[in-house]
Amino acid sequence: MIHIGPIPKGTPIGLLANLNPLSESSDPAARLLHDKKVLDLVLKMNSDLKKLPENPSDQALNNTFSNLVDPMLQVSKCPDLIVNRGHYFGTGKVPGEPGLSDDDKRALIAFLKRL
Repeated sequence: MIHIGPIPKGTPIGLLANLNPLSESSDPAARLLHDKKVLDLVLKMNSDLKKLPENPSDQALNNTFSNLVDPMLQVSKCPDLIVNRGHYFGTGKVPGEPGLSDDDKRALIAFLKRL
């Protein structure tokens, strides 16, 4: 069992909720690197939180958690904590799908206005 508390007030829930313990990569080297980052985070978190006194002050919690933020973001599904970015249709940001030309964008807008 992994115990990750107490958690300081004001900690973004996304910092914890978006932790990704499993790599989604098909590359064995990338999976191994991700697994190492997760293990390092768990060990650091466990060690740092065990060093806190019984009823730590907010300042002590903040100091402890501030050292864990970067390692947590490294294994986060959403490292900028912005979950809903909308979609990437037509932007060219999806591998294998070209972006829409300006003419295509105008045609799409005109079509959507008719709905």
